[in-house]
Amino acid sequence: MTSLHPGSFGSRAWRPFWPALRAAGRHLLDAVLPPQCLACRAIVADHPFTINGDGAQTRDYTYVDDAVAGIGEALALAREGGGVFETVNVGSDHPIELNELIRVLGEEMGVEPVVEQRPPQPGDVTRTWADLTHARTLLGYTPSMDFREGIRRFVHWFEADRKAAG
Repeated sequence: MTSLHPGSFGSRAWRPFWPALRAAGRHLLDAVLPPQCLACRAIVADHPFTINGDGAQTRDYTYVDDAVAGIGEALALAREGGGVFETVNVGSDHPIELNELIRVLGEEMGVEPVVEQRPPQPGDVTRTWADLTHARTLLGYTPSMDFREGIRRFVHWFEADRKAAG
């Protein structure tokens, strides 16, 4: 949430993802991108990736460049004194099934992921989606990163980081 005076503006980034940093030998990735990180680690180790439910649940993944652009547009509007007490969603406006996420990760890594399905988690939300109507109208926000390209960049980072770690 971003708050500035004289205007107050809130923005929510939906499932942001990006090539993570490695600091002091510790991966920050688990806090940043749990599904992709866990899937990549399982794929590399030739272990099954566990899916609770049928994998048809969707999430609106947002590449960090798009999230930063949307938040930057919100901050600019707030600095100008506009957007007082406004809240906008910053997302991709394109929900992706968990099954597709796993498939695309496998394709980009050049392997067939092994998936282990378990019963759905009680209370799990089956679909999330960032409605960008207000962000488009108020900020002119339009995400530009294609999901596959974002995953490709993530996998490139993941593989380079793994090699550097030995």
